[in-house]
Amino acid sequence: EQTLHLFTEFWYNDGMYQANVDNDWSHAVCGISTDFDLGYNLSLTPGLYKQLSWDDSVDSSNETWVSLGMKYKF
Repeated sequence: EQTLHLFTEFWYNDGMYQANVDNDWSHAVCGISTDFDLGYNLSLTPGLYKQLSWDDSVDSSNETWVSLGMKYKF
């Protein structure tokens, strides 16, 4: 049995501290990750994330990245 962790967040930018940024919904980030039990209280957590940019005044490109984490329980 493998548990998948789904992640999503939506960002609103109010333009504070930057004069050339629109006040609007700027982007969304979504992702998925899972834990692999390695034994000895260790787990490996790979993840895949995607950012969807909606407002070019904040960020004009969509981005994709991966992560790899390791946890030790004590």
